Amino acid sequence: MVTEIDIVCGGPPCQAYSRIGKAKLKSLGGDEADLKDDRGSLFQEFLRYVEGIVPVAVLMENVPDSCNYGGVCIPEEVCAALEEMGYRAGWTLLDAAEYGVPQFRQRVIVSAIHRYAEVDPTFPLPTHKIPDGVKARWARGRVDGLFERALDGECPHYLRPPVVDAMAPPVINVTDALSDLPRIAPLLVPRGSSISQDVNVLQPYSSNPRHAYQLEMRGWPGFSTSGWVTGNSIRNTARDFRTFALMKEGDQYPEAHALACRRAEAAVEEERKRLGRAVSSSELAKILANIVPPYSLDKFESKWSKLSRDRPSHTVLAHLQFDTYSHIHYDSSQARGISVREAARLQSFPDGFRFMGSMCDAFRQIGNAVPPLLARALGCAVLQALRARTSRTNQYAA
Repeated sequence: MVTEIDIVCGGPPCQAYSRIGKAKLKSLGGDEADLKDDRGSLFQEFLRYVEGIVPVAVLMENVPDSCNYGGVCIPEEVCAALEEMGYRAGWTLLDAAEYGVPQFRQRVIVSAIHRYAEVDPTFPLPTHKIPDGVKARWARGRVDGLFERALDGECPHYLRPPVVDAMAPPVINVTDALSDLPRIAPLLVPRGSSISQDVNVLQPYSSNPRHAYQLEMRGWPGFSTSGWVTGNSIRNTARDFRTFALMKEGDQYPEAHALACRRAEAAVEEERKRLGRAVSSSELAKILANIVPPYSLDKFESKWSKLSRDRPSHTVLAHLQFDTYSHIHYDSSQARGISVREAARLQSFPDGFRFMGSMCDAFRQIGNAVPPLLARALGCAVLQALRARTSRTNQYAA
């Protein structure tokens, strides 16, 4: 068999599978709106391309919730279809943090290699270790559940993730990822001045590289930088900058809302003293609108989240295109959501990589991407397996 394309890689849209996507769809179209979303079946289009191209290898990525789409395990469906096409296929769950990405990001990975290559699918060995007690609780529970289903025979194509070496270095934390990037302190910007939302503006690094990860992001072959970097645009959420500064690392929306309410109470008392009378209802409404975020405490508990400097970030999502409350900078002297470049660093995009379009476009591109370091590890694993097969073939021929 001869093919002109060695590998087909892709990630069918995850909105119909992901928890956030499902919630949004159901809020707009009812309880089963996610199951009626055409994007839920686009993995079949991915398979159609594989069938037409017949590559040597296939890689597919998606969210963990694709394992239960209306009771159907999409990775199993994909692997079964690939086997019918002549591939050896398997899938697993990998965490990008274990591959040098400063972010907890669990994703389903399907790997398949055509039978004529006589190679089983393989996954890369982790390069970094997540310390006990640090791994995200939601991720651990989801993995354990998949293990149980796999052991019960419900997921015959499921392969356990490779085990990390006990001597591997610890995962990259947020400080190691971001501490050398340009400082952006919106509270210090003169009133009336604009905050940059142009992703192409260059700014100097705030320091020399302080960690090997920073050196790698600056020196990536073909995407290296020298003293200056783009992507330093942030959202101008002026109402909330002072609340961001008061939040503790790890705080979420309930803590932020309580802090904003206390700020509003102080502002009301200050205004009462200035006026020498009680504030009117309209004056009170104006103060509250300028300080207190209007989101429901019941529905938006994790809408806001301040990064913790001593651990990897939580998952970077495409939702950043709408707001950056989910990733508030850990440094209270900067007191803002992360910049485009900081989001890119958390995803392991090299500093010389430029994002096309507006700031919103850049955040969406970053959040939807497979982290480059994880993608490189996956590609190298496939290449090594094929090279090992070639080496054995040459040995037998000799």
